Parts: sequence; C-alpha cells; structure tokens
Amino acid sequence: MKPHARRLALVVSAAAMLGACAELRDMMRESQRPEVVAEGAGMAEAAGKPATAGDQPIAAEAPREADVSEIIRGTGKFIDRKAAARSAVAVTPTGDITLNFADADIREVVRSVLGDTLGANYVLSPKVQGKVTAHTSRPLPRSALLATLENILRLHGAVLVEADGVYKVLPASEATSGAIRPRLGKGARGRGFGVQIVPLEFIAVAEMEKILQPFTTTGSILRVDKARNLLLLSGTRQELGNLLDIVGIFDVDWLAGTSVALVQLKYTEAKDVIEDLEKVFGNQSDGPMAGLVRFQPIERLNAVLVMSARPAYLKKVQEWITRFDRTSDEAGRRLFVYFVENGRAVDLAATLGQIFGTAAAPAPARAALAPGLKPVEVRTEKTVVRTTAKPGEKPPATGQPRPMGAKKTPAPKGAKAAAISIEGESEIRIIADEANNALVILATPADYRMVEAAIKKLDIVPLQVLIEATIAEVTLNDQLKYGIEWFFRTGSSSFALTEGAGDDTTPDQILPNFSFLFNTPSARVVLNALDKVSDVNIISSPQLMVLDNQTARLQVGLQVPFATQSSVSVGDPDAPLVSTIQQLDTGVILNVTPRVNPGGLVIMEIEQEVSFVKDPGTGGVTPTIDQSKISTTVAVQSGETVALGGLIQDTRTKITQGIPLLSRLPIIGPLFGVKEDNTDRTELLVLITPHVVRNMEEARRVTEELRRRVRAVRPLGERIR
Repeated sequence: MKPHARRLALVVSAAAMLGACAELRDMMRESQRPEVVAEGAGMAEAAGKPATAGDQPIAAEAPREADVSEIIRGTGKFIDRKAAARSAVAVTPTGDITLNFADADIREVVRSVLGDTLGANYVLSPKVQGKVTAHTSRPLPRSALLATLENILRLHGAVLVEADGVYKVLPASEATSGAIRPRLGKGARGRGFGVQIVPLEFIAVAEMEKILQPFTTTGSILRVDKARNLLLLSGTRQELGNLLDIVGIFDVDWLAGTSVALVQLKYTEAKDVIEDLEKVFGNQSDGPMAGLVRFQPIERLNAVLVMSARPAYLKKVQEWITRFDRTSDEAGRRLFVYFVENGRAVDLAATLGQIFGTAAAPAPARAALAPGLKPVEVRTEKTVVRTTAKPGEKPPATGQPRPMGAKKTPAPKGAKAAAISIEGESEIRIIADEANNALVILATPADYRMVEAAIKKLDIVPLQVLIEATIAEVTLNDQLKYGIEWFFRTGSSSFALTEGAGDDTTPDQILPNFSFLFNTPSARVVLNALDKVSDVNIISSPQLMVLDNQTARLQVGLQVPFATQSSVSVGDPDAPLVSTIQQLDTGVILNVTPRVNPGGLVIMEIEQEVSFVKDPGTGGVTPTIDQSKISTTVAVQSGETVALGGLIQDTRTKITQGIPLLSRLPIIGPLFGVKEDNTDRTELLVLITPHVVRNMEEARRVTEELRRRVRAVRPLGERIR
C-alpha cells in the first residue's frame, strides 16, 4: 500500500471513531437536560385560552427569559459516518500469483503482467522507461494485479488507460489529453486511469477542494467548477475511490446539522449584545470556539441570530443573552414603542391610563405662532417651558433632558424598542400614535414590564358579529287588527316584552312596541307565516359584519332639508334672506351594537327609528317630521332571531268619485257621486339574527354562504350557463 493511501485510511478511521464518540457524548448530554422550548409557542397556547379567576396576577419583577421567537434544533452531524465505515481498509484475499522483479525493465514488467499473466491487449508508449524492483511477500489474486501494476507505473510517472478493451501505458502528462472518456457520479467505476465528474449536493466546491488538497497528487484535481458546484478528478481506480470516499463523508446537509435560534431583545441593541457575547464565547474568527457558535445581528427585528454546530450550546447562549438584555432602573425612565397587533392604540391607551392612574396624553393643541416659527416643548423634572424656534434652530438648552443610549430600531408587529433614557419624573406616560397604531410608553424598565404584560392581556383578536336584518311592512287586516303581537302569542315562540318603568306598569302603558325571541334560526319562516294572512312588503334585508362592541347602522329613507337659522343684512334694505340649511335623516334607521359574552350569548343594544315628513312646510317654514323610536336591549344566542315590532301607522285617504260637474252641484250633487274615507293600517316589523364569527375559518364560511345566496338569485339562464 502507498504511504499516502495508508495515511488516508488512518485519517478516515480516526474521523469515524471521533465522530461516534462525539455523537455518544451529545446524546448523553441531551438525555440529562430538559428540552429548550420556544417561549413564543407557550404564549400562543396561553393566548388561546380564556382568562379565568385562577390566572396569575401581573408581576412587575417576575423572572424572565430571553424572548425566543423560534429554535430550530439541528442533528449535529456534519460527516456521513456510514460512508466512513464503508471506506475501511479491506484485506486482500490470498491468491496464486507472486511478483518478483529485481532491477527489471518496466517494459518487461508490463509484458509479464498484461501479456503473459492476464492475456490482455496493450499498447506501450516509448516514453515510458525505467527500472522496476518489486517483490510480493505472499501470492496475489488475479483481481489485484491491475492495481499493483498501476502503483508501479505511478512511481515511474506513467498510467494505465483502458479504452475499447485495449490497455494503453502512457505518461501521466499525456493521459488526459483526449484519450479518456470521463465518468459521472460518486462511484469509482471502470479499470485503469480515469477522469471522474463529481457533482456536490450540499457542500461548496471550494470548501471540498480544501478538504481534498492534502490527499491529492499534482494533477488529481483537474477543475473546480463553482458555477455548477462540481469537481473534475483524475487518477487510478484506487486513487479515485479514496477521493470519492472523502467526498461522501463530508458532502452532507450542513443546514440540517446546524442548530439555529432567533432571540428577540427588549432593552438593548443586537450589536451591543453580540459584542458582549464574543467576550464570553471568544472571537468568531480566531477564538477557542471559532466556528462552533456564530452570532449575527438582525437589526430589522432587533434580534440575535445564533448558529451552532452543537445543539447544547443554544441553551447557554440563551442564558447569557438574558443576562445581557437588561437595564438598570436607576438609569431613569426609558422610551418604549409597542406596536398594537389587534386593537386600537387609542382605546388601549385610555384603558391603560385608568389602570395605572395616568390619563392617556392627548395630542397637544397648537398655539398661534408667528409665520416661520414652530412650537418647541422643553420638559424638565417638574416644569414645562414652551418656547418657539425658527426652522433649523435647536431649542434652548436650559432644562433640556439629556438623552442616553439612543436607539434606532425599526420594530415589527408587537415589537419593543428602547429609544432614550430620561432622568427625573417617575410616573408612567402612555401616548397613542394613531398613524402607526402604536403605544409610546415612557416608564422605567420595571414599570414597562408590568405595562407590557397588561397590553398582551388586552391586545387580543376581537370577535365579529354578522347581523342579518330584515325590515318588513305588514298590512294589518281583520286577522291582524290587534297587531302582530297577538298573532304571535299563539305560535311556538318565546315572548318577552320590553322593559317597563316599574312593577305596576302594564304593557299598554309602555311604548307601543314589543320584542319576540323565535326558536327558528331563519327570518323567512316568520315572514312566510305572516304572508299567509296578510300582505308583507320587504323594505330592506341587509347583511353586514360588525366588530364586537361596535355599532352597525342601517338607514333606508331620504334626507330632508330644513332651515336652522335665517339672517338678513340690516345695512342693505335689498339684501336677500340667508338661511342655514341642514339635512335631517328620515325613513327607517336601525342602530345595532352587539356585545358577545364568553359563553356565546349576544347582547344587542337596538335603536330603531321610523320618521317621515308629515307637513313639508312652505314659505320657509320648517317641515314637520313624524318620528317613532324604539330603544331596547335584548340577549339572544348566536343564530337566534329577534323580532321587533309595534310601530303601527294609520294612513287615511279620502276619495271622491262621480259625474263631472253634476257631482259638484249643491244639494243634489251627492246624488251623482260617491265619497269614501279609507284607513290603511301598517305595522313595521324588524327581524334581527346575529351570528358570532370567532375566527377566520368561520369568516370564510360566512363569505361562501353569502356568495351562494347571490348565485341563487341570478336568473335561471345565467345559472345554467
């Protein structure tokens, strides 16, 4: 065996043993310590559960760990140990051929092995010359003769090339010049000297070249193709086999083996934390742990990206980041920015102001300034000095707070960014930034941790409610002469009157309206029942989505102009009368504010108004508006229908019919005509069905249902097409 081949075998065996030991040590360490779990995942599970009375209170000084967004554990394997085991040296079986050459001509050696022993056809270049001394201590099999001859020729600068069943013995410098057909892949095939094209899957070709360099001879690496990430290798069958074994050992998935953690910071910048980490773990280029742990700042997220070849190092790095990501409360208040994810910053600021005993700071009113000046506010410990300054000028330095540790960190959703530290006042200030939907909090770090915990409890995804409303006008005939209320009393429904003024109040003393809770989830059932006994006119049937605790408004009608103020100039007798006109909404107006309880009960505050112009007014007289209003609060389960009614309107019409001229004569005129007085009574019925939408999946189902209804009302011909 050649000396470099023996060295290769020893290196491969040692690498396999060391890799196995390292893997066993890591497995023992992994079994002795708890699994590192991303803190963000636990918070996500907690956010999905409703708050109960047993929840822990918000603690200002609760122990914390680094805010880990995600941990990706790698395998920790960077070599293919199976390939290393396959490359172990195999013992050559005993044969019946013995070589014994003493200072023999190389031509005679080639003739003896190829021609006499193997009986192969060969061509010998005249440039191949030299003396050979070779002796085998034990007989060789016939399969080992070609490899032995190749080693002998290699020592004399010659190679054995096989082409079309003929062996060519050529100088090594001429072997690759068009006489060899290259082979593709990672397996050494063929006999004699050859060229192998080796594509790499995971490792970069330049890195693989550095690994192969100590084990190659001059000309073994023909080309390093970085564009295609492949190698062109040349050598004998044994040399190519050794090089391909090394490629198989080191060409593994580095990303799968690397462990990665993304650790978000709260109080310090990523670059500053990385500088402190390098003092602990050493410099990444020439330290004792160079390459084992790497740090990269992610400025956009204000986070540290940790990459390590050993998963066990991630826990230690996380602990050190927690130690470094802190600030002293003695440094004074700091400015934090929290980007609200689900709610409105203004609403949260008002709630937090009530919790922590400080009102949300409104936008300051602008005072009148001279042209070209801008307002400047300088706040000291106990006084506020307002002054003016020209554009480009700095405000006065007297009493100006000194910024410390200025930070410039663009923050994503829910991110926290420490900006400045201010000494002096100790109270918490919370300001809502409506443009960015963010909260600007001025507090000490300890106070901010308490405020942040409260924000995370309040900033939750709001529920939505789909309001299906149907406004119908029902004609009151003989069967409905007492109104719709009496018609429903005999049906399968649960009846509930609106609230009265006291225990002695009767339904007749309340406003003439009622509310019903129907067992059926569809308003069409109620309308079909009324349509069988009277005429039903559907005025409007809207469907709209509204957030929980927000008001949905529906209006069907006209805007009536009326004069609110009139004025005329006293200096000019010919001046016209100037009137201020406003628009008044009339018709059917419905306001619904739903509130969803944790159990699914929907409490709806309903305001219904029916108004119309009774006397339009002439000559600048304000028109008379006839209004009927209902204001009630009902509680129903999601999907149940509430009926509101009782707004009855009487319309009287006088009709005169007769023979022209004769019917208008006095005394005898009624003999030639007829006069009729008609009274039409109608009642306005409002059917409301709330549907609670808790997540995006339910919202998609609601949307698909609305699309299905739209397609159902298309003409039959279009649906067929």
